[in-house]
Amino acid sequence: MTQINRTIIGFLLSTFLATMNISGAWAGPMQEYLKKTYDSNFETSITRVTDITVMPENTRHYYSLNNPWNADDSLMKINKYILDGNDYKIIKEWAKPNREKVWSHRDPKVIYGMNDARYLQKITINLSGNDKVEVLHDFSKDACGSARIGPAKGNLSNDDKYVAIACKYGTDLKVIVYDIQNNKIESQTVLKDKWSDFKWVGMSQSGNYVIFDWHAWPDGTKPLHVYGRDLKYQRKLYDYKQHGDLCVDTNGNEIWVGIGWDITSKTGGVISKRLDGVGPQIVHVPWDSGENGGPGAQGGHVSCRNIRRPGWAYVSSKNKPKEIYAVKLDGKQIVERYANHNSTYSPYIAEAHGAPNQSGTKIIFASDGGIKDSSVYDYVINTNKETLPKVTTPGGVTIDVTPTN
Repeated sequence: MTQINRTIIGFLLSTFLATMNISGAWAGPMQEYLKKTYDSNFETSITRVTDITVMPENTRHYYSLNNPWNADDSLMKINKYILDGNDYKIIKEWAKPNREKVWSHRDPKVIYGMNDARYLQKITINLSGNDKVEVLHDFSKDACGSARIGPAKGNLSNDDKYVAIACKYGTDLKVIVYDIQNNKIESQTVLKDKWSDFKWVGMSQSGNYVIFDWHAWPDGTKPLHVYGRDLKYQRKLYDYKQHGDLCVDTNGNEIWVGIGWDITSKTGGVISKRLDGVGPQIVHVPWDSGENGGPGAQGGHVSCRNIRRPGWAYVSSKNKPKEIYAVKLDGKQIVERYANHNSTYSPYIAEAHGAPNQSGTKIIFASDGGIKDSSVYDYVINTNKETLPKVTTPGGVTIDVTPTN
């Protein structure tokens, strides 16, 4: 679809909405770039932060598990752009962006990431000049043909100490837990002929667990496995994993939270299990929620990048009512509803992939505004709540902002 056609569709749709006298709701793609709009339906404000006049078409954030905001919310990264975290104006472009570069949880100037599927880097952002790039480790020296954080979905432990690296080792899968603070390999394991069968590996927030997500397993399942930091197998969490994230419940237990249908238990919605295997599965939002006036839970994505607000998971639901919301992880089915993203979820680039900042006070999402094959933009919800609390996370690690001098 050409830009002229998109402009015509946008004009016609905005005219239609005006004739319907719809007020108070999010304006979608008709919203002016960088203009904040108050959504009285949810008592939140929404700002469109990408635009084809200053960026390539369909520039958007990477994924629900990749937090665009730095540790103190002063900066954002969206694809190859560093934005001001307050007014969302472009500050600079930066070299070699990819899905495996993540902000430090503690230092607002630092990004960690893989480069050339080989080098683990520490990048110190310089807003007025060249960034400082330090190579922390060359994984090709560890017989890694392709070293990845995830790939694409991994994160560091909350104290920036541990990261799980997946390596292509011939046809084998080699996984390494790397200690960033002490620049050493903490543990490693090799799974024979499993490179093509796995999807991604991820480090839990405490750094005590590593999850393995599989495309396929010999028994026909697509399981989610839990390992310790020592990379010794502990348990199978699910036979068929849903889109989800590594989270922390209201009691400080590390859990997996997913959205979808669990074939084994024949239950679905927003569901969770503890990584230590204690207790039953918990349904936080029922499968039929969207059909009964709730926020929807039959598919979509979950993010727990809100590490300064543990006990909540942030959800972008695929099915009606296509909502961005948070659910409290105490089993009482308490939700906070923030916005309707209205995206068609097709093609992939139009999936909302809601991702919160560390305090859970802002959430980014992508949307085509419900107009199939139209341009996709990023939007930021401001929940109008307090910002940046200091919290103690699993393992007794206090998370606070510690800027580079």
